[in-house]
Amino acid sequence: TIELLMLLKLHPEILLPAVLTVPSSVKYQWLFEIERILIAGDERNRQRFLTQVINSSKEIAIPGFGIYIITYDILKSEKMFSLIPEIKTVVLDECQRVKNHLSERAKAVQKIAKRAEYKIPMSGTPIKNHAGEYFTVLNLVSPGRFPSYQKFLDNYCDYYNNGWGNKIGGLRKPDEF
Repeated sequence: TIELLMLLKLHPEILLPAVLTVPSSVKYQWLFEIERILIAGDERNRQRFLTQVINSSKEIAIPGFGIYIITYDILKSEKMFSLIPEIKTVVLDECQRVKNHLSERAKAVQKIAKRAEYKIPMSGTPIKNHAGEYFTVLNLVSPGRFPSYQKFLDNYCDYYNNGWGNKIGGLRKPDEF
């Protein structure tokens, strides 16, 4: 959190406006940290880092804010960012929440990420089940290098087809990866 906010503070002209996609349980903690770290009583910074917390899928992001805080599930709303001409950065706090590239949540994140030049996935949680869970985040950050799930499995993962689908294990060559 601190590293991301300091990055925004150092390069607002490059990174703002930014969409912070976060779990619902921490959206106000993010607002508190923005106030504490980015604004800290400086009225010039208050304007630069003006933040809108979007609480419902019925709300729409309002132009003129530097930071938009939204939850993964609210992001699914089609019109959420229709009034915002440019989004420079999409941050995914707890990015493991989009590990299934076929989920509606992942598709919503992919859609907003296509509009942004910078994508910053964040997580302190390790991949739990298998190496294939890395794909969605890597595809968001570098779609040219990780264009499809099947190519990702073929190039980087140990897997086999068990007759019902692919059984995915760990990374094939961790050092090379």
